[in-house]
Amino acid sequence: MTRYIRYGALLGAMLVGAGCGDSTTPEESNFLPQPEYIPVSQAPAFTTTLTGVAWDPESFFHQVYFCLGAGPACPMPPYLSEGLPLYLNASVSGAAVQPFDPLLAGPPPANPLVGQPVNSDGMGIWVFPGVPSPHNRPAPYLMFNAGVGSLPPVQIGPPFPKVAESEYLPTLTLRPITINNNSSCTGLEAAQISKKGVLEAVAKHLTATGTPTTVEDFINPGRYAGVFVVWLYEAGNPIQRKAADGITVEHSTGRILSLSWEFPGSLPAADNQATRGFYVTPNAAISDIGLYVVLVPQGADVPPTMSFLFKDSRTDEASLRPWTFPPVTVGFGPGVVNFGGFQMFYPLPPIPPPPAACVFQ
Repeated sequence: MTRYIRYGALLGAMLVGAGCGDSTTPEESNFLPQPEYIPVSQAPAFTTTLTGVAWDPESFFHQVYFCLGAGPACPMPPYLSEGLPLYLNASVSGAAVQPFDPLLAGPPPANPLVGQPVNSDGMGIWVFPGVPSPHNRPAPYLMFNAGVGSLPPVQIGPPFPKVAESEYLPTLTLRPITINNNSSCTGLEAAQISKKGVLEAVAKHLTATGTPTTVEDFINPGRYAGVFVVWLYEAGNPIQRKAADGITVEHSTGRILSLSWEFPGSLPAADNQATRGFYVTPNAAISDIGLYVVLVPQGADVPPTMSFLFKDSRTDEASLRPWTFPPVTVGFGPGVVNFGGFQMFYPLPPIPPPPAACVFQ
């Protein structure tokens, strides 16, 4: 019998997962396997199963905004959980998800990826079996989403305004997955960035300021060597995705733009608002919704990596601010949107357990 971690365990353990499975088919399982944790140095080479969600961060922001604005009538927390309409309305079904090994040369999809893509189901859940997990070197993976899929056809739960439908751009989620760590096998995120949201706002702003730009230009290797959408979230529960304000972003190369949001169609046309409500705030150094885009134009001196440093500009004892986050350095390439959804930490984050491999007997 094959074995599989059921949806409830998958998202209930989001980002702090309890183990890895060795199989793929949920229909054949009705129990939770128990992993055995062993030191990585003692683990043989093996394969493991990755599980996670395909989601639309722009749609999720839209849902959370209207939920928090609804007061007591909307008590749902802003969590990525299949039990909450906030997530379900932002879940992407039919997404083509694939792990990408950044240690291989070239950006996706130009280099060999691990196996063939798998599609997310009606709740945005995907399962990727047979991922190699060699113990003789770190095995980080990033989740690559090919830019296909769709949101639920009808609004689920409270009658919030529905986010505008949109096609997606190929998106690489910048969250390293070390397969040999027992907390990294479940609850993985494969984000999708739309053509009518954040990057539409940036394209309109660039066009209005003298550089004619379409959304498709951001994945044109002749125009951009790298495009990053960085969204910072408040510290708290590991599955919380509530946009953080007051966070500054230092970056090593390229041009950074700060963005904000208003109800779609509420701003004058001159403000270059996107269909989904986002717009560039050229005179604001700090985004009030923690949202930034970094553009790296194509050129001869493009560095191979991008570094970020996030600093909390606020102090508030009640919310344990200032929050922290370790420096981030990632490789990048053209032809794909790089999405970094980074959740800030409280000043003293918990000490992580020693690396261990999770295998099933």
